[in-house]
Amino acid sequence: MIRAIGFPAVAEQTYGTDHLDLVLAVGYLSKLLRNRKVVGYLAKHFQELLFEFQRITESEANAA
Repeated sequence: MIRAIGFPAVAEQTYGTDHLDLVLAVGYLSKLLRNRKVVGYLAKHFQELLFEFQRITESEANAA
């Protein structure tokens, strides 16, 4: 467990890497959601997950 005092230093050290990981993940999700077969499969088997993926990609698109 990270102590409360040490957390800001750790967060500052990993911010760039974490941000890059998130940007890449959102880009990958966006690419997946442009594939009709993937969206159809998610809609049939994982509706809640599809909704969350769409929400993530839409919020990122609105931020840009």
